[in-house]
Amino acid sequence: MSPAQGSKDPGIPGSFGGRSALLTLLLFWALGLPAQTLHFDHFTTVDGLSQNHVTALLQDQKGFLWIGTRDGLNRYDGRAFRVFRHVRGDSASLSHNYITRLAEDPMGRIWVGTHRGLNCYEPELDRFRQYWRPPGPFSEPENNILGLCVDRRGQIWYGTYHGLFRLDPATGEQTHFLPPTDGSAGLNHAVVWDIYEAPSGVLWVGTQEGANRLMPDGGSFQPFLRA
Repeated sequence: MSPAQGSKDPGIPGSFGGRSALLTLLLFWALGLPAQTLHFDHFTTVDGLSQNHVTALLQDQKGFLWIGTRDGLNRYDGRAFRVFRHVRGDSASLSHNYITRLAEDPMGRIWVGTHRGLNCYEPELDRFRQYWRPPGPFSEPENNILGLCVDRRGQIWYGTYHGLFRLDPATGEQTHFLPPTDGSAGLNHAVVWDIYEAPSGVLWVGTQEGANRLMPDGGSFQPFLRA
């Protein structure tokens, strides 16, 4: 995958999975109050949200709330929404409007998984850098981002329907992980749904066939299967 000029925690992003037609945002000051006093504000397209089917959420270091939907990415500053969408012919825009995952790296850049590739929003330039797999037999499943994680070293991990990828933002170098074909230890399935880095630095990878563990010092994946 090559970057095209243009367009934290991995536990922060979440998915509503289409179970709600409305985005419900909890006022953070209410978290410390008794449960009966909690107050909810409801935001929909009427309020400026790009679409009501919310797929991902992230609050960044500056306090902005990023909201991914099936039709665009939204940034909420507490007063209004700013909507980001794919613009045909504009390589500085999103690569696709269907947002799947969100994450922030140590430099404050927002990483956006979509149905067609990975994107990096660079705040200082107010533009996106697009990353996608080149044309090939597996380009479509590899461009559909299912899981996304930024580890403590700033490496970007993302899961797809055809394996796990690690991206070094500094060099653009990518490493592709697929299940071994020789029966040796390794990733237990090519479909990677979720990725999480534990406080210890251990990387956990959820696939179609269970969980996998990768120790901080590297090595091979240790699969955990259902007994």
